[in-house]
Amino acid sequence: MVRMRTLALLVISLALGCTKPATEVVVITTTDFDVPAEVDEMQIEVTSPRGEVMSANADLRDRPPPRSLGITPTEGGALGPYQVRARALSGGGVVVERVAVFDFQRDQVRVLRIELLRSCMGVTCGADETCARGACRSVQVAADELEDFEGLPDAGPTDAGDRPDAGSVDAGSVDAGPFDAGPFDAGPFDAGMCVPMTETCNMRDDDCDGVPDNGFDLTTDSMNCGTCGSACAGTCIGGMCDGACPSGMGDCDGDPSNGCEADLTTNADHCGMCGDRCRGMLSMCCMGMCC
Repeated sequence: MVRMRTLALLVISLALGCTKPATEVVVITTTDFDVPAEVDEMQIEVTSPRGEVMSANADLRDRPPPRSLGITPTEGGALGPYQVRARALSGGGVVVERVAVFDFQRDQVRVLRIELLRSCMGVTCGADETCARGACRSVQVAADELEDFEGLPDAGPTDAGDRPDAGSVDAGSVDAGPFDAGPFDAGPFDAGMCVPMTETCNMRDDDCDGVPDNGFDLTTDSMNCGTCGSACAGTCIGGMCDGACPSGMGDCDGDPSNGCEADLTTNADHCGMCGDRCRGMLSMCCMGMCC
C-alpha cells in the first residue's frame, strides 16, 4: 500500500497571485479509451528525489478526462529528478501506464502532458523506457518538452460559474481534487495535513480518518461482497454472493466467501473466462482477450 507523506513531499496547489514566481508542474492526463466502459479510473504516483511517494486517484465515472494535478517541489529541496507514473485502470486493474521523469524549472509553471492510449496496450519497453503512442521512448522528459502553462482544460462554459471563459484556470486554481475535484486545491495539504478524500473500498484509508474502508459493509455490499471489488449480480448475504456473477467477473476460485473475485477483463490467469490463461507472447489480458 502506498503511504502518503503528509509533511515532506509535495504541496498540491497552484500558486497564483503570489509575489514570488511559482515553481510548479501541472500534469494533464488524457486517454483515448472509452470512459467509463474501458477505463473508469486514473491514478498518478509521484516519487521525489528522496524516494518519497504520494498517489492520487480520479474516478472517471463522475467526469471524463482530461484530468489535471499540480505539483511543486519540496521547499528548499532539489528540483529533480521527480518521477510521475500515470495509470489508466478498469475495475481496479491496470489497463495501461506511462512513466515520466523530469526536473522542475525554477520560478516557472510548466505543463507535463501524459497520454494513456490504447496503442500502448501490451507494449513492453526496456529499462528506463516507457510507451508513448505505441512506441517506446526514454522516460526522461527534457525541459523543452514541458510546455508553458496557459491554464487548465475548461470544465464547463464558465470559469468558476460566473465569468466568461477566457481559457484560464477554472476556479482560479488547480481544479477540484486529486485530478481537478476539490480536496487537493489550496486546502489542508498546503498546511502539511493529510488530504481528505472520498473513502472507497480499496483497503486504503482514502479519507485519512485512520480507518480504511469505513462506510462499507462487506457482509451486505453487493459491489464489495466479502472483499473489496468482489461484485455480485444478485444480493450479498453474510459476505457471500447469492446469484450469478456480473458480466466481466467470475468466481474462479470456487470460494463463495469472496464473491466474484476475478476480473475476467484484466486477469491473465482467467482472461475472458475462468481458467483461460494467457501465456507466451500473449501474456496479458486486455478487455477479456490475451494480448
